[in-house]
Amino acid sequence: MAELEPEDSFSLLDDTLGWAWGYAGRDRLVGYVRSDALSA
Repeated sequence: MAELEPEDSFSLLDDTLGWAWGYAGRDRLVGYVRSDALSA
């Protein structure tokens, strides 16, 4: 399990039913995050 820091980028691949699927951070970790936790 990993946590995103506020300065981490998140590349969105899909957003369905309140969950965003994508990859993030320097290591390009792949997974889900709640859609409402993301900002533009």
